[in-house]
Amino acid sequence: MRTFREAALIRIHVHYRKPISSFHQRGGGYGEITIQGHAYQYETVVGNNYTIQIKGPNQNLCMLVLLEEETAILQILDGKAPCSMSYDAPSSELVLAAYHLAKMKGASRIELTDYSKKTTPSGREFSLANMYFLTEGKTWYESILPFYPVDSYVASASDIEIARTRALTNSWASLLSCDSSLSHPTIDSSDIDIYAPGSARQVLQRIKQEKSDYFVEHMSKLLRCSAIPISTLDGTRFQCDILSAYRGGRPRNRLKSQRQTKRAATRQQNQAYVLSIQKNNATT
Repeated sequence: MRTFREAALIRIHVHYRKPISSFHQRGGGYGEITIQGHAYQYETVVGNNYTIQIKGPNQNLCMLVLLEEETAILQILDGKAPCSMSYDAPSSELVLAAYHLAKMKGASRIELTDYSKKTTPSGREFSLANMYFLTEGKTWYESILPFYPVDSYVASASDIEIARTRALTNSWASLLSCDSSLSHPTIDSSDIDIYAPGSARQVLQRIKQEKSDYFVEHMSKLLRCSAIPISTLDGTRFQCDILSAYRGGRPRNRLKSQRQTKRAATRQQNQAYVLSIQKNNATT
């Protein structure tokens, strides 16, 4: 169930101009959407596929969403170059724009495969999905909207939830005992109990703030020593349900579909599995 805060985040400060044909008519055209005070120009393209695109003021492609029936698939998201008309918007707004445009065109869910990357000041690229997961216990996309993992060829949803638990509860001491080269010479962690659950995430958050090449050089070791049951978050799939209209800040009551019921049962099984893993770890 979505919290009120999540619902408010999804529908905050959105404004449309020059609306185009409805999703079901599959008409092409141009429009403008404003997210958090920043304006974006979008285009719907009708051809072999039906897509929504956002291009920046320099005509750089910032976002591309493929629409298939009621599913919107976020295929491209690139915020390195300016994407809003004011040149100064964060790339997270492109995710919100994709959500709202998909909703406007009649989609009931938005899906993505996470291949997000980050570049260090020295120009070296690494996985944002992996770094964000190790430092926050969730992916960058999950920090923006209530995405949740779904099964993919890379990892099952249950494996991702196990990885999440490990990322949130690992101690920094356990990572160092696995590989002493993970120690960072310039980070002061003297005020952190490195033997406490969750201390690994605290130390890695400080390393992240330094914006060094640490994650480029140590990512594979961090994932291995974190006892995460997947080798990488790259290529994992996530989905976000598009909320229906709201009254008084609360969603309208709707009957759960068979798929929603099955999803809830799967999540309960995943939680039980994670708890069993934790119990086994506690006794070994």
